[in-house]
Amino acid sequence: VAILSTRGRKKSCLGQGPLAGYPLTEDLEEWDQGRAVWFSTVKAFKGLEADVLILIEAGDFHPVFFSRQDLYVAASRAKH
Repeated sequence: VAILSTRGRKKSCLGQGPLAGYPLTEDLEEWDQGRAVWFSTVKAFKGLEADVLILIEAGDFHPVFFSRQDLYVAASRAKH
């Protein structure tokens, strides 16, 4: 599972703590080994994929911060 946001983790609504007892990570190796839920910005996740993606804080489209192309990247990275 990966959580994608338009904001970095420090500015995200999820902050630094775990999510429902599951640790969040920005470390690809820790996520790949199944030890945590991946947290990433949409733009940083480009080229990667996950079984399940949760998109948060999409809000309004903005050409610099979150474009329709970024939404496509987020929506097309889930395997299921």
